[in-house]
Order: sequence, then C-alpha cells, then structure tokens
Amino acid sequence: NDHIWVHNCDIFYGMAGGDADQDKGDGALDTKKSTYITHSFNHFYDTGKSNLLGNSGETEENYLSYHHNWYDHSDSRHPRVRTASVHVYNNLYDGISKYGVGATMGASIFVENNYFLNTNYAMLISMQGSDIAGDNEGTFSSENGGIIKAFGNVFVGTGHPVVSYQQNSTQFDCYLASSRDEKVPSSVVATKGGADYNNFDTSSVMYEYNVQTAEQAMATVKECARRVQG
Repeated sequence: NDHIWVHNCDIFYGMAGGDADQDKGDGALDTKKSTYITHSFNHFYDTGKSNLLGNSGETEENYLSYHHNWYDHSDSRHPRVRTASVHVYNNLYDGISKYGVGATMGASIFVENNYFLNTNYAMLISMQGSDIAGDNEGTFSSENGGIIKAFGNVFVGTGHPVVSYQQNSTQFDCYLASSRDEKVPSSVVATKGGADYNNFDTSSVMYEYNVQTAEQAMATVKECARRVQG
C-alpha cells in the first residue's frame, strides 16, 4: 500500500480479542507494509490497542504521519512502531491509561508539539528507560528498541515523567531536541539492539508542513477531530 489518507473518522473499540489485554479490541487502525501514509483528524474513543505500525519482518520504507488525532481515554499504541520512520505531531493524548508513543525494532519517531493530558507514559522505548523501571520486565514489548526525537510537547498530569537522553544517556525515553531541525547524533542508540536515529525529518524525504503549538493543536483537535459535522 502507498499514498493512503485516513481522515476525519470516529473509531471505537470493537470485539474483544483472545488475550487478556484485548478486552477493548486489538487494531483500531493498524498499518503494515505501507509507505507514505497519513492518519489525521481522527477521534479514537476508548480504544484498546489503537495504532500498531509495522510487522517484525517489514522491508518497506515506511514513512507515516499521525497528526491532529484525538486519543480519547484510549489505552495504548498511539502508535507503537516497528522499523518505520514516523512523524507524530499536534495530536491530543487525553487520559491515556497505558502509553502514548512506543518505539521498537529500530524505528525512528519524531514526536513534535503534542499535548499529553493525564497520560500514564507519554513515550516509551522498548527495554530501556521507563519501560523497564521497577520490575525490569518491559511495559509493552521485549523487542529491540528504536529512537524517539521529541520537541515542543506539553505534559499535564503525566503519570510517569519522561526521561530524556540528556538526563540519562543509557536509560532514556527520548532524545530531547533543542530545536525542530536539530539532528540526533549517531552516538544516541537504543540500549537493546543499538539502533540509532535516521534523521529522516531533516533529510530531503521530509515534506513541508505547518505545525501548531501543542496548546493550539489541542483546541484544533477538540473542534475538528471527528466525522465532519458529527
């Protein structure tokens, strides 16, 4: 699949799965083996496993964008990313019981100007940082990690504070960029698997876009993220 746009949809939780953590459904809007995809202005109501991105054997160049989505008291995977290069910006995370963005298997994720409200874990990299704090078992995956670059996000009522690379260079949840255009150094690598950030967002593959502040995005999302005219 390529060049697909999922826009202005209301998405609810569906039939329960067989696993204990699938009581509110599994795969509200998953994306696999796909390139140049945009998911925007959708409203996820109380979904369980919301947005999985990528299979373990992906070989495609997965460039995806998630923007101005309203994750409304949903549980996890917003998105959970394997291997892909992903831009996550101007989304509203509203009452997230498990985690917001998750990076595994060498993924490069730019998390920009999102509003995290009452979110348990805003960002996680598998098998390091907050993911293994406490019980050391991993919150959401035992796979190799990826790298999250973060800039301009707002956190209100976060259950577990985000740990940046600048705070702990081995057990971090994200690299906190000082500017939108800052490149992540190649020395910043995932604890498990050693993946680094591919800096897709500062390369020629990146598109032009208009970005709001996190506060502006929250207001826009609440007004516009749903089916058109209800």
